[in-house]
Amino acid sequence: MTLLCGTDFSEASRLAVRAAAAWARKTGAKLELVHAVDLHGAFALLARGEGAFVPVDAELARWRKSAEDRLAAEAAPVAASGVPITTRVLEGAADAALVAHAARCNANLIVVAAVGARAGSPFTLGSTADRVAQSADRPVLVVRDPVPIERWSAGGAPLRALLAIDKTSTAATAAAWGALLARTGGVELSALHVFWPPDLQQQRGETLRLGADSSEAEQALARELEAVLARRAAGVVCPLSLVGGLGRTADHLTHAAAERR
Repeated sequence: MTLLCGTDFSEASRLAVRAAAAWARKTGAKLELVHAVDLHGAFALLARGEGAFVPVDAELARWRKSAEDRLAAEAAPVAASGVPITTRVLEGAADAALVAHAARCNANLIVVAAVGARAGSPFTLGSTADRVAQSADRPVLVVRDPVPIERWSAGGAPLRALLAIDKTSTAATAAAWGALLARTGGVELSALHVFWPPDLQQQRGETLRLGADSSEAEQALARELEAVLARRAAGVVCPLSLVGGLGRTADHLTHAAAERR
């Protein structure tokens, strides 16, 4: 198993590295720590005024050497803890470079920080976490707090994972990966589906009635979602909850996750 962790050397990225190291320690995975140098951004920074001469190759080489040194410094304590770790400097836009390298090294999981360095830095990765999650063809772990993962890795508190479930193929894939995670041990997996009751009634071909009891429609939906879990997370305990409400699905999910923490 290979974990790929991107860093922009920000404090947020250091938290992501901690989480990746703990995950690798728990699962016995190899960890590769990478940093992307965006050459387009680098050339823009090197344009220091009309007529100015800038030794571009030398400057880029200096940036690459700086990145290599900083990667080595971040990797050193991880290696000292016994986790196999390698480092690599990538070239290109951070999100595209990270996703492409994940495919090349067949990474099982990409790890990035939720936030990172400010835009405009030649070393920018964390701010692209959303684009990585949207474009990657494999699981992505976006880290805000490494402590729950570190406790799980050390054999302490269980890792509580909340699966957002619907009837799409993407959700089915997420369910299968969640089940795989649960089988590593010490993981409490639960599933949640968020719906808007009037929409559910319409999808079921029922007459829209504000304030009407949608329990029958909910029960039918629950059976369909439980069938998805039975197929893709067989043998894993994964209780399902349905939440009816207005607003962004993500807000309901984060609220539910906070309650389960």
